[in-house]
Amino acid sequence: MLLSGLGALVLFGCYYRQSRTVVVRSDGGSVALQAWDMLHGNLLLRHWHMSDVSFWCTELVQYALLEAVHGLGPGVVHLGGAMTYTLLLVLAAGLARGRTGDTSRPQALVRVLIVAVVMVAPAAAASPTLLLTPDHLGSAVPVLLAWLAVDRLAPLTGGRPALRWLLPVLVLLLLAWGQVADDLVLLTGAVPLAVTTGIRAIVRRRTSPAGPLPWLEVSLATAAAASAGLARGAEVLIRVSGGYGLQPVATRITRPDELPHVAKLTVEGLTTLFGVPPTAAHTRSELVFALAHLPGLVAVAIAVLLALTRLGRSNDLVVPGLAVAIVVNVAAFVITPYAQNLLSAREMAAVLPFGAVLAGRQLAGPLLRVRVRPALWAALAAVLAANLAALGYHAAQPARPADHQALANWLVTHRLTAGLATDYWVANSTTLDAGGRVTVRQVSIDRNWRLEPPTTWGNRSDWYDPDHYRATFIVVDDAKPGAWTAEWWSAVRTFGRPARTLHPDGYTVLVWHRNLLAAIR
Repeated sequence: MLLSGLGALVLFGCYYRQSRTVVVRSDGGSVALQAWDMLHGNLLLRHWHMSDVSFWCTELVQYALLEAVHGLGPGVVHLGGAMTYTLLLVLAAGLARGRTGDTSRPQALVRVLIVAVVMVAPAAAASPTLLLTPDHLGSAVPVLLAWLAVDRLAPLTGGRPALRWLLPVLVLLLLAWGQVADDLVLLTGAVPLAVTTGIRAIVRRRTSPAGPLPWLEVSLATAAAASAGLARGAEVLIRVSGGYGLQPVATRITRPDELPHVAKLTVEGLTTLFGVPPTAAHTRSELVFALAHLPGLVAVAIAVLLALTRLGRSNDLVVPGLAVAIVVNVAAFVITPYAQNLLSAREMAAVLPFGAVLAGRQLAGPLLRVRVRPALWAALAAVLAANLAALGYHAAQPARPADHQALANWLVTHRLTAGLATDYWVANSTTLDAGGRVTVRQVSIDRNWRLEPPTTWGNRSDWYDPDHYRATFIVVDDAKPGAWTAEWWSAVRTFGRPARTLHPDGYTVLVWHRNLLAAIR
């Protein structure tokens, strides 16, 4: 146990260093600022306009705890990403290992080693998705916890009436908790559990019509279905209590002419998540690391196919449940409009830990039955060593500063503490990079070329109240000349000509000697 804890701590340090090779941008800024508000008493995030995912009761709680210790800054994003990935690896290894007594010690060890081969070394190309801001990966935590409860408690509740209700209630609460934070848990957790247990209940009833009701399967299917209603009720309660607002989830279905492009992105996204990105051939080192990850990807593909063939016939609920979760998640990605670029693979991020668990539980037994067992141990050791070498290589790369760290430092030095920007990617990022010593709030340009409060997400509506807040400058990213022209004319039309025009490296800052918020209320 002590060695496992030390190993997890070392891995966390490596993931933190690898996370720092990725630039923190305004998405991280938005989440960190929301958590900062929660830490300072705004638990329901009143006045916040969020995206179509809140992460309110998962990563936002994690960020708030980190900020209580670390303070506000881009480092919180790196710490949060590394913590989430380490936790998922530990949960996946524990779920793959199975219950003590159900597996032999060699089989349990091989299961854990297979999970490590699949997950231990995130590819550099996948770092923005797996090791940075909340991008659905952390939403796999409540799902894995629910399956851990099923795996550990199902054999006990069948013979102990006093515990009969414990498991479905626990599963209900875990899945509802996950769905309040991220609706994707409905597809990765609730639906697969309901489908898997429902199918097995039907099969058991048909094979033994005179037997007792398959209470375990029926209760779990009911709990999975009820979790959606409980989550929706909690969201309504938050909303009527004045809590945060969410953007509506996109519902458009992929057109037939878009399917080839979406299919290509799906394959590229999945291979990137498993460490075999299409860009691997660009450098020799990444090609070597991709080859080291390839056995893990192949193992997961085989495990998913095997699990689907045993749907309804296996005594192990976890294996078919996770296989169905992978199929449902990937299918939803293909038929919805989220597949826009390689970063869109974040919608399928849960496939990585689910696939690792499947590979461990499905393949350890057959591998141990091969006659050349020493060769098996040697192969696993070699692949794992190659992946650990990849992790060490990525962790040793130089850290990159946050997206607008230089601008934040310049604004602090020049005592410009409250401003505006029409670019979302400048606003919350700069506020985070300055540790809150500077605030840059996003504004929008209306059809009359005047500035107004933003029409997008990632902001608080009361930030634009001139009775409580100030803004005296506008910052423009010079790398976007079109934005510069639009923002200049909109600012002049709204506020008049600036008193000063400053030029920090890469930016233009327009300064007035009055509170600009009074003109855009």
